[in-house]
Amino acid sequence: MITVLFVDDEPALLDLSRIFLERTGEVKVDTCGTAIEALKQLTGRRYDAIISDYDMPGMDGLDFLKKIRNSGDTTPFIMFTGKGQEQVMMESLRNGADFYIQKEGSPKPQFAQLVHYLKIAVVQRRALEDLTIAQYALEKSPVSAFIMDGFGRILQSNEHFRNCLGYGPEQLRLNGLSDLDPCFEGEALARFLDRLKEERHVECSVSFRSRAGGQVPFLIRCTIKEFGDKTVIFVYAQEV
Repeated sequence: MITVLFVDDEPALLDLSRIFLERTGEVKVDTCGTAIEALKQLTGRRYDAIISDYDMPGMDGLDFLKKIRNSGDTTPFIMFTGKGQEQVMMESLRNGADFYIQKEGSPKPQFAQLVHYLKIAVVQRRALEDLTIAQYALEKSPVSAFIMDGFGRILQSNEHFRNCLGYGPEQLRLNGLSDLDPCFEGEALARFLDRLKEERHVECSVSFRSRAGGQVPFLIRCTIKEFGDKTVIFVYAQEV
């Protein structure tokens, strides 16, 4: 279920928007008639996304957006407005809006686009939060671990793993498996990644090159995950 705070000074539009967004059962909508009222609402609960008009009395949608972002709130924000000025669109995106949609033409395609952008924004934010949690768990892991991208390049490694091989925090970043173990060069790496994408979880024995030039044997357990459009591979390495 996606929870949404919809802010607009037109009661009829709020009612129509709630009906359209909630019709599939995937979205739950709370509404506010002003940005000031919405700010009070946001102190009491968290939403998966905020949809706001621009032209409202007391505080416009852009100032509302700035207030939210300045407070450190990163909730996905969609500006849904009849204002067609390019300047409003650019200012909205520059100040942290995820999407900008104009109210024009037939309501049905507008709301279809709104639902589409809403789902994209929420999925991206949830994926980012999941990835952040996973990265924290990796750093605090009592065993050697690192994260690779979908091409086999190392994005992050924990202190335990770096100490085993004698590397500093940035010395492994963007290196690939082939830099640590030549058995993963060229076609071998491609075959390994294809196998991982198919099986989702792979275990194998490797011998990683230490900074001093020696070889350190590990049993690695690799799991591939998708976070939005980002593919990451979590690798836990047991020294043997």
